[in-house]
Amino acid sequence: MSGALAGYFFNHKIEHTWIYDQTVFQEAVKKIYGSNFMFTREPVFMVVSTTQGEPKDLKKVLVDDGKIRDPSCPCTNCQRMIEALKPKKDEEVTEEGAGGSDIQ
Repeated sequence: MSGALAGYFFNHKIEHTWIYDQTVFQEAVKKIYGSNFMFTREPVFMVVSTTQGEPKDLKKVLVDDGKIRDPSCPCTNCQRMIEALKPKKDEEVTEEGAGGSDIQ
């Protein structure tokens, strides 16, 4: 805990719309900080709090690694992920596709 004074946290705010897979996001943050971080869910942001000062721009590191995406980014990789998340209009939910959620 040499990167900060006791009780002093570095907060990184990441918009929920940037996080396309919560598990991928959590594993990436865990790889960077180990167990030295905490998540706080806000209405618009997921806040990552840590006592480590590096990396200074966590959001940029995660975007560069492909762990989160920038919805306004015109690059092919970000746009591909955005398209993959959009629901398909021609798909219908059937009993088999509903995963057996048969409530009687």
